[in-house]
Amino acid sequence: MSETSPTTPERSAAAEPDFGVYVHVPYCRRKCRYCDFYSLAQEPDPRFGAAIAAELAHCERTPAPDSAVRTGRAVVSIYLGGGTPSLLAPDTVGEIVGAVGHRFDVGSSAEVTVEVNPATADRAALLALRGAGANRLSIGVQSLDDRWLAVLGRLHDAAQAIRSVQAAIAAGFDDVGVDLMLAVPGQTLADSARDVKAIAALGVPHVSAYLLTVEPGTPLHADVQAGRAVAVDDDLAADMLEQAVELLAAAGLARYEISNYARPGTAARHNRLYWSGGEVLGLGPGAHSHFRLADGGGLRFANARDVACYLRCFAAAPPRGDRFPRDEDLLSPAGYLCERLYLGLRDLERGVDLDAAAAAAGIEVWPALERCLAELGDRGLLQRFGTQLRLSADGARLADGVAARILATRAPG
Repeated sequence: MSETSPTTPERSAAAEPDFGVYVHVPYCRRKCRYCDFYSLAQEPDPRFGAAIAAELAHCERTPAPDSAVRTGRAVVSIYLGGGTPSLLAPDTVGEIVGAVGHRFDVGSSAEVTVEVNPATADRAALLALRGAGANRLSIGVQSLDDRWLAVLGRLHDAAQAIRSVQAAIAAGFDDVGVDLMLAVPGQTLADSARDVKAIAALGVPHVSAYLLTVEPGTPLHADVQAGRAVAVDDDLAADMLEQAVELLAAAGLARYEISNYARPGTAARHNRLYWSGGEVLGLGPGAHSHFRLADGGGLRFANARDVACYLRCFAAAPPRGDRFPRDEDLLSPAGYLCERLYLGLRDLERGVDLDAAAAAAGIEVWPALERCLAELGDRGLLQRFGTQLRLSADGARLADGVAARILATRAPG
């Protein structure tokens, strides 16, 4: 990983995409057994909020185009993810939200989400988060069965999870989402069904249901490798996902994205920001950013996964944001178009407009890509309505394969 010198590539002349801010909070009470996200098992440093504010003040030194991070740009979403953002003091959350609002235009309709661990959320804490500017919570329930919570290494039990959801509603949050893990090692199809039904019975307007990937390097992966846990096979995992779609739909939660379900009008704006080709400024150690460039390509950059270095650079007096290392990746117009297609297809309601995506990339759809899309259509994985593309039900089940096929398509030259 190398230090990135300030660059100012130009933005595309096409319509400005929606814009959001993601803040990565890398602190946890304890690492979950399945987690490979960047986080540390320690209490938050009291300088963290000030460091985020300093990074914002230095964002003109990021690789992002100047116009992308201009003062006053409208923000549709602020998302504090982690890690465990609910470990932050509410005053720190308010400091971060206020810093974003100081530089950008955070209107009354902006979605401000904080991820919450049930083990760190009581009604008083959640009321304080509302006072700090949060208007949406994403609660990491993962399961309402203590057996699977133990396998996952979660700090809370099922009773705590239920109380945290009730506390969120009592605190006045109308927009509450919960996370659910499917295909936990040892689960049967009947086990998964009970968990989905229990989650649906919470009555929340949004559920994110993910098939667990046992990532190398995690304690859970070591258990599977050693035979202490039995991973769910792909066929059973697919059955669990299909079952979850049906059960959640019966509870009024429609599947609007590969892993997300919502009641009408409650789809997460931050989720859709990623799938619709929006732009995101990532703040904090390990955060990722992405922007569109004038040549039709894309710019991606990632902050180093090093909280100690981050605090040395941004909590210093004066802050030395120019010394903080980032990885930078430039996408060609063809690469940007392919990425725009496979991400847009994750939105199962809207899909993606091929012509609009090509126009944003500033290129024509080349023959090999057209053949790829036609082949996916012939196989029943892709539906085409004029220029609009959507995954079929079979395509949604094989979305990763569809994405790999699109990304493997190379433009001429």
